[in-house]
Amino acid sequence: MQYDTTDSSASITAKLSGRVTYADHPAFRDIVTRIRASHAPVVVLDLAGVEFIDSAGLGMLLMARDAAAERKAEVAIAGAQGQVRRVILSSKFDKMFKLRD
Repeated sequence: MQYDTTDSSASITAKLSGRVTYADHPAFRDIVTRIRASHAPVVVLDLAGVEFIDSAGLGMLLMARDAAAERKAEVAIAGAQGQVRRVILSSKFDKMFKLRD
């Protein structure tokens, strides 16, 4: 997994690409730390560049959601497509996150 984060007063966006698997857990902790440090009211997890996500990857998305919830921020998943979108929908993540195209 590769990632880049951008932070503004309106939102913090974590743009992920590649494969999101258990091996990415240490790197994802950096994203969670940035979410906790941000004061933006919206957190966007941009998955447009993600080609594969496994159950550990889904768990990492939940970690991000929990970090945002600690400071009452809204969390959205953006750009999920293909296998990633199917996994998110079949896991009912659309009930826990706002989905954006």
